[in-house]
Amino acid sequence: MAPHIHPTKVMLISSTSALLETMTPDLITVDQILAHSGVSKGSLYHHFEDITDLLEITYISRYAKWIDASISGMTKVLQHVKTKEELVDALMEVTKFTQSSIMRESRIERARTLGLANGKPRFEKALGEETKRLANSIEDLVREVIERGLFQSTLNPKVIAVFIQAYTLGKIVNDFSPEPVSDDDWNILINHIIRSSFIAQ
Repeated sequence: MAPHIHPTKVMLISSTSALLETMTPDLITVDQILAHSGVSKGSLYHHFEDITDLLEITYISRYAKWIDASISGMTKVLQHVKTKEELVDALMEVTKFTQSSIMRESRIERARTLGLANGKPRFEKALGEETKRLANSIEDLVREVIERGLFQSTLNPKVIAVFIQAYTLGKIVNDFSPEPVSDDDWNILINHIIRSSFIAQ
């Protein structure tokens, strides 16, 4: 959370986020948020237009934390690799983690946030800024890898950045399947795509 945000606003967002751990947004009420945070109703409406505004900002905050973690992880992986094999091994570890079953809830929340933002200009704009920040960071990292001769030079870094975000979210389809493919089989496919389509020959 940015340090300049008013402490009361931070408390309201934090309390709303805690409620979202066990409740869907349609079940959360102003009274519940106030009881959890200890903040007055007047203060809530001083910092937010209404409960919808607070919920949207809370979802953006949670999404931003996932983005910050993703940028940090990708930076650690891609900045220091020196050979193609090191790059492949590093990306396989990223795939193994991001595609694991333990990340199921993260994928669901990302999808829910995207769905909730649809058709809501204020929410869409704020979420768009966060997704752009992630895409730009990945794009910069990919460009560096291409310049080091590890990724194919004909690839568009922006397209790769979008692909990475899409495939890490896309496994949500499998999360809801009554007969899901295994993590290992899924990872084999992703790693094959990375080796054959991304890595410089």
